[in-house]
Parts: sequence; structure tokens; C-alpha cells
Amino acid sequence: MHKRVCLLICLAALTGIATASHARADVGDRDGDRDGYRDNVRLYGGLWLGFGGSADVDYSVDTPLGPFGAGGDDDRVTTIGGQVGFDIPIMRFLSLGAEARVGSFNTEALDDNDVDRSKLIDLDFKPRLTFPLRRSPIELYFTTPIGLTIPVLADDFGDGDAVDANPGWNLGIGGGINFWIARRFALNLEPMYLMHWFDLDVPVGGGEVKLQQFTLFFNAVFAL
Repeated sequence: MHKRVCLLICLAALTGIATASHARADVGDRDGDRDGYRDNVRLYGGLWLGFGGSADVDYSVDTPLGPFGAGGDDDRVTTIGGQVGFDIPIMRFLSLGAEARVGSFNTEALDDNDVDRSKLIDLDFKPRLTFPLRRSPIELYFTTPIGLTIPVLADDFGDGDAVDANPGWNLGIGGGINFWIARRFALNLEPMYLMHWFDLDVPVGGGEVKLQQFTLFFNAVFAL
């Protein structure tokens, strides 16, 4: 009798262990199936909005350009544009990608005088430190995109003077959140402080321009 009781207890214990192991394996498979697609290449695109900020120019001669005010400084109005890019997860906490942005900007002085908007074309390398939250549809990241800026100034930018802009560079510092609402689709919000530098060519002398502004990017993300 004693032997039978011991045997039944052993069988029950083995059955419990096997059942628990199987359940954990099922949970692991479901988590892997849900999280695994986040390791795929992502494509994204959306809206670029910039708020506040300033436009400063350091003139090479003592004849400041009208668009930047008498002291070479002016406030910016809202920037409107868009961007597209791709992102490749390299490891759990790192991904690398590239982004192209086009945004139209103006200063308050230009806007008050009905001068057309100028454009900024950015071609950036974009690394990200990612922080995926396990068993959650949320993914956080920190990023510092950096790259080439091609300014395209409006025809009437120089207040009657011929003004050209040379290619420069840009740097952003910010972060973001991806919220996966489907297996391969997420919505993205990315707040960032974005800076641009480029040179101006004017009939007499020139100037080094710095633009800075707080920006919000809204994107749709697709995992391939």
C-alpha cells in the first residue's frame, strides 16, 4: 500500500512538472511570435512640425541681411514638412537607419512681409538606442540623427538681393515611442530638438546661419 501511494505521488509530480513546462513553452512561443517581428526592417513616414525656435546669422561683413533682423537674429514661425526612412534592428538595444526630410521654414520678419517659405532638405544617418518593453506593445528609444542639409531659399529671401545657400549639416537630439497596434504596424511619436547650420553667399560677404527649433514627428511604421 505504501509503495502504491509513493508511486502515485511520483506520477502526479512528474505530470505537474511536464504540464508546467509545456505551459511555459507555450507562453514563450507566443511571446516570441509577438515580439519577433520587431526585429525586422521597418519602413516609416509621416509629418514634421516645428514650433518656436530661432534663426541666427553671423555676418562676415557689417551689413546684416533683412530676413534675420538688424542684429542677425529673428524668431521662426512653424515649420511644416514630412519625412520617410528605414530602421534596421542590429541587436536588442540598438538599431541603425537613414532618413530623408523636407520641411518649409520662415522667420517672423519674412512672414510679416509675405515672403515665400524656404525649404530644408535633410539626408540623415539615424542610430537609435531602443528599449522594448516585453509583453507590451510599447517600444521606447533615444536617437541623435545627423547628416547633410541642402537649403533651398525662396526667390525673394534676400529682400531684393541675390542670396544663395551652400549645403550644410544638421543634428537632432531626442527620443520617441512606437506603439504597435497590429503585428506589423505601429504609430510613432518623436519629439526632438533639431538644429541646422549652413552658409549664405551674398553680393558682399556672407554669413553662417544657425536654425534651431523644437520639433514633433508623427509617423506610421511598417515592419517588413
